[in-house]
Amino acid sequence: MILKMIAALEMGDTEFLGVVGELKEKLKTDVRIIETNSDLETLPAISQYWLAQRADLEFFKRQVERDMRIASGPSLMKITKSHYVTSKILDAALQEDAEYAKLQDRLSRITYVLDLINSTITSLWFKRDSLVNLSITQRKQLAFEQKDW
Repeated sequence: MILKMIAALEMGDTEFLGVVGELKEKLKTDVRIIETNSDLETLPAISQYWLAQRADLEFFKRQVERDMRIASGPSLMKITKSHYVTSKILDAALQEDAEYAKLQDRLSRITYVLDLINSTITSLWFKRDSLVNLSITQRKQLAFEQKDW
């Protein structure tokens, strides 16, 4: 999934949003409770999958940040020759560099996808808590029914 997402970073907005839509559907499916026992059994694997996906994307994000530092070098050399430079001047000057602007856009897309995955991981924690509570409730109900007989 992440390889497809990384390829989508290079695409236009429409293609990228299409891949993000597919990702959101997969995320919704993974956090939905279907059946208590089977969901409890598969939850660790699903959680581990998304943690691995996040780690892969974080690795790619670090690579993009490194490329941004390399791309910003020549622009920073020109800018810092003046005596007083503010962060706004630096940002504006760096945005004029096409390669840096492209990398900045890629980084913002990566951050967006990372935020989606992080929210899914948090949702999986809530799902686990809900499943445990449902399981306890079901066991209490079963014990009550057995006592009733």
